[in-house]
Amino acid sequence: MTCGSGGIAETIHSLACRILPSDETPGAYEAQVIGYIEWLLRQRFFARHQGRMCKGVAALDQLATAQFQQRFADCHPEQQDELLRNLASEGPPDAKNLLDLVIHIAIAGFLCSPDYGGNKDGLGWKHVGFQLRRAGNAA
Repeated sequence: MTCGSGGIAETIHSLACRILPSDETPGAYEAQVIGYIEWLLRQRFFARHQGRMCKGVAALDQLATAQFQQRFADCHPEQQDELLRNLASEGPPDAKNLLDLVIHIAIAGFLCSPDYGGNKDGLGWKHVGFQLRRAGNAA
């Protein structure tokens, strides 16, 4: 799915990486949340969110362009954080709706089964102390 001139996955991934940043612990980047985002965008059940996401990406890119002369995904992380802080208090509804949705997507991609493209090597599970038990494994 694409919106306008840029791909939606890149912007959503950039947002996810600010929601779950890499610091002394792994974040969205290390857990390859982008894999989950790409999987999710291909799913028929998720198609109903396409318009909402495209409007949100357009609104977020418009804010970024007005403030930093580049779209959100191309801004430096510090600039992205500044935009998101401002967005939380006074941003346009379409961009706020996108942020709300991507918060859920980022968390899902960080903690989902690796079968869905995110949570590489169970990194998200390890981070929260979850240990997968399969049938036949000793407890």
